[in-house]
Amino acid sequence: MPSELLNSWKEIASYLGRGVRTAQRWERQAGLPVRRLNGKSRSAVLAFPADIDAWLHTQAATQTATQPASAQPANGPVPPAPPNGESRAEDVYDELLRNAQTLEAHVAKLKEQLAIALLESKRANGRLAHRAARRSASGRRSDASRSA
Repeated sequence: MPSELLNSWKEIASYLGRGVRTAQRWERQAGLPVRRLNGKSRSAVLAFPADIDAWLHTQAATQTATQPASAQPANGPVPPAPPNGESRAEDVYDELLRNAQTLEAHVAKLKEQLAIALLESKRANGRLAHRAARRSASGRRSDASRSA
């Protein structure tokens, strides 16, 4: 039974063969059957493939009933067309763009952290060199006082 549960938007979108944003839009606009933990709108989502299959079948039946016979597909249920003419390619492009922006932000943050770490390392090395020089100088004074 657990293998039949889709545990995230990514899994639901993959099951539908669409992008995450499309799946989320279908939930809002077309009633894609997902369940949310705690019943809150921003909670994690769960879905059962059987529920999604039934929803797809209903959507295909609704779409088939509104299309002329010549336009009906011969190969089974078809998920609803994305609204406003958006395509899967646009969803993928949007997701890639968001990922690129996120990566740029992470790279900038990592560069900043690296600069700070290098500065701290130089300071630490300078302190160690200073301590070593002091020890060396005090050691020479001790040797000189012993030999005298």
